[in-house]
Amino acid sequence: MFFCKQGLHLFEEMPLRQVRPNEISYNATISLLEKGGQWERALHLFLSMPERQIAPNIISYNATISALERGQQRQGALQLFGSMEEADIQPDVVSYNSSISGCNRVGQWQTALNFFEAMQQKTVSPDALMN
Repeated sequence: MFFCKQGLHLFEEMPLRQVRPNEISYNATISLLEKGGQWERALHLFLSMPERQIAPNIISYNATISALERGQQRQGALQLFGSMEEADIQPDVVSYNSSISGCNRVGQWQTALNFFEAMQQKTVSPDALMN
């Protein structure tokens, strides 16, 4: 939790020091919040990116989906996964792994299987986590 607070503090200090946050600093902070179990803050930061003229990328989506999954916000994670295509971002193996893992945690094996099948249709190769 200490590193999460420190990282968030550094991110929030950037504008005060005349440093403009970019997609890398947003992604790193979202990831830090995800690891710290702060899904609400991770989602807020993700949603604030466009208003700062920073387009979320695959890393932004994956970190936020993972934060939502860890926070047991299954519906939000599914919605965010679904919005990737609208944003012209193709889900990758990390996106699918997070979604399948989240389904697994809540006993939604049929939904997990649907994700796995969609993954194969999109020619995204499963990795060791999928085996």
